Amino acid sequence: MAGWRRWAIAGAALAMVAGSVAHAKPGDAPVLVRKDGRHALMVDGAPFLMLGVQANNSSNYPEVLPQVWPMVERLHANTLEIPVAWEQIEPVEGQFDFSYLDALLPQARQHGVKLVLLWFGTWKNTSPGYVPAWVKTNNARFPRMRTKEGKTHYALSPHGQATFEADRKAFVALMRYLKDHDPDHVVIMVQPENETGVYQQARDYSPEANRLFAGNVPAELAKATGKRGSWTAVYGDNAEPAFNAWYTARYIDRIAAAGKAVWKLPMYVNAAVGGPFAPPGKSGGASGGPDWQVIDVWKAAAPISMRSRPTSIPAAPRTI
Repeated sequence: MAGWRRWAIAGAALAMVAGSVAHAKPGDAPVLVRKDGRHALMVDGAPFLMLGVQANNSSNYPEVLPQVWPMVERLHANTLEIPVAWEQIEPVEGQFDFSYLDALLPQARQHGVKLVLLWFGTWKNTSPGYVPAWVKTNNARFPRMRTKEGKTHYALSPHGQATFEADRKAFVALMRYLKDHDPDHVVIMVQPENETGVYQQARDYSPEANRLFAGNVPAELAKATGKRGSWTAVYGDNAEPAFNAWYTARYIDRIAAAGKAVWKLPMYVNAAVGGPFAPPGKSGGASGGPDWQVIDVWKAAAPISMRSRPTSIPAAPRTI
């Protein structure tokens, strides 16, 4: 009963916010509305209470979709979160394949289910496992992070300009596809990247990253937080995760902004969260992601539509 009570309270909050939206109408693009400390996701001109489930990472293929819809129906969900992998839509650089979405969108319409797309690009659980092979195999063009000893780390660097440009191009192509093929807004939200950051070290130690870390915090961050000086002076023991958070968040926010310029949908990020009682820099979460210890950095660096609750909280969408 407690769960249903929470849904009822959330629904009442949505209705209170929605009452202030005088010009919303069916067919309007989904939008996140904020008023007087309350929030509502508006879909088709009305407040939308998302009852969501999440598909497995391996379910983003047409052949698997027939197994997904019965579970969505069984759980009485009205929204399905499902991945779209960069390697899936751009297996060859510059050649896009949207056959998966050609199957996904019509089937979602047929089942009366809204979609939230999870973009597995530069980061998926911090790794580049879902980037195309032409990205994975070209570390000179698409650099990995470096360890303190100068060795290649597993994660792609947020300082790699070519990586950013390629990811942005693919993400824009995805949003352009939605603009051309989803005028009725079956897709109501998009998550650019997934569980961003890196494990096993606090930041990139490449020459470029070291040069940036040796300077002061960026002017935009100083203005937003009122803290000025070097990264170490401002953030102390948490300086390296804060530094990594800033450049990771800026990377993602610019990708999100490019996508929203094509097709304006609410966007959000998720976090691989660390322990709430851990000392700075040692939380156990992914360094660079929107974890609680660097949330002020993320809010300044990535003012995209919204941020999701941490993925490790039990109340997050179920996986099917």
